[in-house]
Amino acid sequence: DATYSPAKRKLQHDATYSPAQRKRYYYYNPAERNLQHKATYSPAQRKLEYIQQKSASAQKVRNEQFCNRSTRSTSTTSNQADIKLPIEIRESLKHAIKCDQKSMQVEGRVDAFCLPVCLICDRVIYGCETVHKVDKEAVMATKSKFSIEEYNSFYDMELHEELIKQYEVEGLEGLLLSPRATKTTNASTGDVHYSTCYNCYNSMKAKESNNPPKHAIANGFAIGQVPTRILKNDDITEEMCALLAPIRPYAYLFAYSAEAHKSIKGHYSFFEMDLTHTGSVMNHFLKIGSNPMVYVVLNGRMTPKQKEKVRERAEFDISKMMQLMDWFVTESGHPAYANVTRPSECPRPVVMEDKENANNTDNEMNPEVELTFAAPSYHFASNHEPNEDTGVYETNQQFVSSMLDRTMPTLLVSGGEYANLKELELENVTPLQFPFGQGGPKQSRRTRISFLECFKLYGRLSLKQFMRADFLLILNHMHGRLRSFNKAIIKCKSQNCGTTLAEKISTLDINDLNRAMISIQTGQDPKGTAAEYIKTIKASCEPIGHSAEAAKKNRKRHFGLCDYFGESSLFVTTTPCDESTLRVGLFVNAGEEQVLPPLGDLDDKEHNYRCRLHFDLRKKYRSLYPGACSLVYQHLMQIVTECLIGWNTKTQTGRVGVLGKPLAWSRTDEEQARKTLHAHWQIWIEYFNDCREALFSHDEEERKKARDTFIQYVDSVISASYPDYTVAHVCEVGNGKEIRTQPVSDLFKECEDKNVLRKARHKDHCLIINGKFLNCKECRKAFSPRQCMEMAIANWRRNATHPQMKEGEEELQQGMKGENNDYDQDEEETHTASKKKYTRRENMEQKVWLDRITIRHPYDFDEEGMPSEALKAEIPDDGSNNADIAWLKEMQARSTLLHYRFDEHDEWHRTTCF
Repeated sequence: DATYSPAKRKLQHDATYSPAQRKRYYYYNPAERNLQHKATYSPAQRKLEYIQQKSASAQKVRNEQFCNRSTRSTSTTSNQADIKLPIEIRESLKHAIKCDQKSMQVEGRVDAFCLPVCLICDRVIYGCETVHKVDKEAVMATKSKFSIEEYNSFYDMELHEELIKQYEVEGLEGLLLSPRATKTTNASTGDVHYSTCYNCYNSMKAKESNNPPKHAIANGFAIGQVPTRILKNDDITEEMCALLAPIRPYAYLFAYSAEAHKSIKGHYSFFEMDLTHTGSVMNHFLKIGSNPMVYVVLNGRMTPKQKEKVRERAEFDISKMMQLMDWFVTESGHPAYANVTRPSECPRPVVMEDKENANNTDNEMNPEVELTFAAPSYHFASNHEPNEDTGVYETNQQFVSSMLDRTMPTLLVSGGEYANLKELELENVTPLQFPFGQGGPKQSRRTRISFLECFKLYGRLSLKQFMRADFLLILNHMHGRLRSFNKAIIKCKSQNCGTTLAEKISTLDINDLNRAMISIQTGQDPKGTAAEYIKTIKASCEPIGHSAEAAKKNRKRHFGLCDYFGESSLFVTTTPCDESTLRVGLFVNAGEEQVLPPLGDLDDKEHNYRCRLHFDLRKKYRSLYPGACSLVYQHLMQIVTECLIGWNTKTQTGRVGVLGKPLAWSRTDEEQARKTLHAHWQIWIEYFNDCREALFSHDEEERKKARDTFIQYVDSVISASYPDYTVAHVCEVGNGKEIRTQPVSDLFKECEDKNVLRKARHKDHCLIINGKFLNCKECRKAFSPRQCMEMAIANWRRNATHPQMKEGEEELQQGMKGENNDYDQDEEETHTASKKKYTRRENMEQKVWLDRITIRHPYDFDEEGMPSEALKAEIPDDGSNNADIAWLKEMQARSTLLHYRFDEHDEWHRTTCF
């Protein structure tokens, strides 16, 4: 209204609001607004708002920088002439060592480490996560959250006595807490503190509620494990787990394949099966005429001893299996075994194989390799993986109906009539993981927690049984299906969904939609509002992580980074080794102290025997507990991201790290053929594109400065060669021998015939060349880098024990003592080239000894390359009995051994090289 003046608006305002309200309106000071803001938003919400504001401001700065780079003239500027690519290695390494080791180091000991576990939730704390300390008094002040009485009262039950003991902490009896938590004592005050994760530590501060934190043991996650007096977790095989389950939504197929010169490989597949044919009583499996529940298939060519080895693996200790079954039936209190009678005998797996013939039987060639088991592969043989259009359902209409009805998918959705499908409980499918029948995702809890959060919790628990491959496969399958459902959306065609239809939809219920969908599926043409609505809507969900759809989606994101920042600066690959590390053992035995293995001389047979035992134990951990390997991988990737690269995951900004200051990064995780994880990174570094553009400048001086800057940067962050170490070589000149002790570069040179290098990369000719492309400058004798490395090791060892060369010891300088560096051509065939047979003899003593050296390396030297306290304690300066290993304190020798172990490419290559 044009006549509606400001005076009239003020009169209306005064008539609407009281004097007190008007006063508050005009005099609402910032302090009162701040108080109201704090009363409205929680500390977590305020922190999130602060992070978002900071991230938004940082993004604005990056946008301005990018716009400036994009609109910059190609002509020479003073900024281009002064391009710098700064890096920070020392502080980044110091931060990485702190996150990797300091939080795990046992108090008062330099050679012992223990993975921190949360006292409240029993989850492992890894990577760059902060380990908080909570004192005993603070726990006792909130004991109502964790007391056993409150737990029993809520669930109207009595916890199993053995389960209570498994969650009992000395001095905190009567509470459900993790005994694996790290305990520290203040020497001056005597106060006792326990390790706690970030989430539980903050939840402890909420004193107004008596409910436990959502991840707490006392919040329905008192799970426990099979008592060691019954059977150790390491002794329970995959076949025993399959036979133990009272309810099997999947059929298990264990397939083993092998060949001469190859280790035995296992493939464990899970097929959908009808629960009505199995029931839940184990004695049913033993009835005459019932189908066997576990099959072991021997396929392909195998040696007779390999077949015998697989049969032995399929057969397990009957007494142990019966003892385990008896405990579940009579003592565990597991609800699934409540009405089960004790089985009279143990069901056995059925081994399926063809009769031996020339087509499926090989002759034994290399028993040491052929009789070992490689890490198995686990597969779901299901064709009902979630996809974008139908989710886990057969049609999009069923998907829409499930979303409208909020019916989340279970472990299985289609494929037959399953008994009690919606009541299917994870603790009944995997009883080894839930031995007391407690802690399943569907269990009611004092503090509500979603199924997805339950699945994430299971993946980080410190209990060994949750790191086994068969359970993780099922858990990941359920997690993927549920996550895809939770991220689903319903789309409606606007041109067909007007106001009239919207009013009609408000009167619909789920029964109308179900009837309409049944009509559509049966080929009928339904009428009415429900049918009209179904024809206008469509549901879509996020694809499961390992699918092709997810890869396509992530490629779009990556191309978006390339479009925004330009071509990536660096392509980096990180490949952690699960066998040559102590970390897998730390995660498997979370909460237990692990001592650094001692160093020893290569000729010490007792030391080498202990090295071999430790190597076998690491292989067992890697194969039996791949979940621990995954946690170690996540632990290392966090450290690489935040400490070495220098990326702050909270503010999404970078700082100067070992590669420079990152603007953005993209990482792809892959599984290698040897069952280990590795990552491919594409990283965008600040000013890197400026330097790259300056290389093509019209100004010659600017090109030269950019080139010098680029070369200096590459030399600072990339290393692809050994140091120029010293070797002792017996040079045969004429009729005499001369011992020459000089650096490698002075003694050897690359072969003049470049065809040797070409043949060394050939599939067949590499067996003849054998990596020998270095020639002595005097005697012209050919050597391989591996032989040069072994001569260097022999020289270091000799200088440590016998500085003066004695007569008759020349052969020690041509290789390590007792090591045959050549390859025999008269043994049985392993590889064939030019109708000659070549057999490789790998020195296992050398391998396990070298593994021990490299395992200790991160713990023996600090960020400056100086010996750590652990190394000084292992090899003291005044130690009279350590002369034979004193050379292992030299950084040059140890770093060279590190390159030799991880960076030296096998001169015989691998199948994947071609």
